[in-house]
Amino acid sequence: MTDARWLNEEEMRAWRGYLGLVRLLDDRLNRDLQGESGFSLADYEILVRLSEAPGRRLRMTE
Repeated sequence: MTDARWLNEEEMRAWRGYLGLVRLLDDRLNRDLQGESGFSLADYEILVRLSEAPGRRLRMTE
């Protein structure tokens, strides 16, 4: 197995920028969804997974 290569400064800036944007988007989606429906983004994700599951059922471990 080879050693992982560390990111250079430019790559690290891009990675941190990406993570920051993902966090902002997640916060905004969560806030808007809760304001409109009362559901959190996590609640919505569970409902989506259930709606797509066979028989609309999942085990707690899935």
